[in-house]
Amino acid sequence: MGKVVAAKRPIYANDEFQGDTPMDVFFTRMSVVGTLLRGETSALVGYIHPPRYRAFKFAAAQHDRFDIRVMSEDGDAVAWVLDENFHVLAWNDDAHQGTTDAHIELTIPASHPVLYIVFREFSLAFSHFRVRLAWRGYDSAEPTSGSSARNRRA
Repeated sequence: MGKVVAAKRPIYANDEFQGDTPMDVFFTRMSVVGTLLRGETSALVGYIHPPRYRAFKFAAAQHDRFDIRVMSEDGDAVAWVLDENFHVLAWNDDAHQGTTDAHIELTIPASHPVLYIVFREFSLAFSHFRVRLAWRGYDSAEPTSGSSARNRRA
């Protein structure tokens, strides 16, 4: 007989999700620092914990394709894209070997009036970030989501 293992809630970048809803995880512990438009790169954003997360809002339509980068010269970026109900659509830590920037390529699965790019420093250390929201067009094919690189610290 096989061994039964209890399923746990997902842990992303050492964040243990506590609470009953995604709102318990992100909304109560994030500060929205601005809104990004397609093609825009944010000004430098300082990070100090608390609050645990910083976020930018953006709007998107179903099948919009985005390339999102969260970059830092003095920190280790971890990033999530959330829908208006704070459900995780995609996330990334370390875009590829040799960088600590986060990179998410995402096709929006449904129309959302508001989406969030949420980020933090991996070890919660003081740091600075820039966020780039690049629009890559419209995908009429079946939507997919994911990150451009496998998370190396899950």
